Amino acid sequence: MGYGRNIESNPLSVEENKLLKDGKVSKSVAMRWLKEELSRSYDSLDRNFKFFKALPLKKQGALVDMVYNLGFSKFKTFKNTLKEIELRDYEKAAQRLEASLWYKQVKNRGKVIVGFIRGSDEL
Repeated sequence: MGYGRNIESNPLSVEENKLLKDGKVSKSVAMRWLKEELSRSYDSLDRNFKFFKALPLKKQGALVDMVYNLGFSKFKTFKNTLKEIELRDYEKAAQRLEASLWYKQVKNRGKVIVGFIRGSDEL
């Protein structure tokens, strides 16, 4: 999977905008931003969902990816899916994700994420 930033949900700061050259940044800056965004996504999940850290790593990663992709505000709208994950009904959660507009929009990325939610808990 590639990486990009959802600037609608997480606009660039003044400092970050200064690093842009013709709308682009260097690979090292992009990697730093990626790490920072993933860390923020993880922290948001950890702060807001008590069950998050108890999830298997692949499922944690799937949720971090969704927050990174959607932004936390939009991610929180998946209330029924999140409830299913909390209850460890991963099949039902996967089915809900597959029926969502998000799944249709992200195409292959959605298949991978749903596979992590639905799949075994082994790494």
